[in-house]
Amino acid sequence: FAAAAATEGLRAAVVVPLALRGRVLGLMRLFVDDLDALTDEQYLSLDVLAALGAFTIEKVRLHDSLVRLAESLNASLELGPMLQQVLQTTVDEMGFTAAAIRLLDREGQLLKLAAAVGLSEEYLAKGEVELARSAVDQRALAGEIVVRRAGEEAGWQYPEELARENIQMVLVVPLILRGVPKGVLRAYSARPRQFGPVAQQYLRSVAGMVALAVEKAELHAALQSRYEDLKLDLAEWYQFLALG
Repeated sequence: FAAAAATEGLRAAVVVPLALRGRVLGLMRLFVDDLDALTDEQYLSLDVLAALGAFTIEKVRLHDSLVRLAESLNASLELGPMLQQVLQTTVDEMGFTAAAIRLLDREGQLLKLAAAVGLSEEYLAKGEVELARSAVDQRALAGEIVVRRAGEEAGWQYPEELARENIQMVLVVPLILRGVPKGVLRAYSARPRQFGPVAQQYLRSVAGMVALAVEKAELHAALQSRYEDLKLDLAEWYQFLALG
């Protein structure tokens, strides 16, 4: 755009990346008459302005992502595909290595795998998570967002499997609805990473929607089962009347 810049009388430009968590979201251009006249303080101000711009873009993008997730969760009652889509979107949006959702069994003793993205078949085949042997999940189901290094053996039921998966950091968020724990959402990172307030709040919002979707699917399944029972009862009643 050299000709257009010359027409506008633009002599020089400073280009600053709008970057967040190592990802470039865009570019900010500042047109100046003399690059040499810019001071270190002005360059620092540009960096700060670019960081604020990137943060704002990220917030808007994540908000839009949550809206899309809510729409997809409301569009279906098939829990498996819904949860799979939620995890894929979460991994893509936040730059995680992998993610998984585990739901409590009826006895509240096991966390059973409901959906996973980015994890190997060998890791997923390790077995169910026994709540009594997983302090990390106990803390999460009590309402805490837990961030732990995978290399810290204390708190994990399967620390060796985590190490073989090359997982460095894990963020565990509870699935809780009206005070009742439903399960956990885990996000995995293959590199050392600080799961900051934005990532934690995003996952808390996703977890809330997932918990609601799980309850909705459970209610639908219960109603469907009751409906089938009623149909069977009605068929037996007609048979009884026919015999009479």
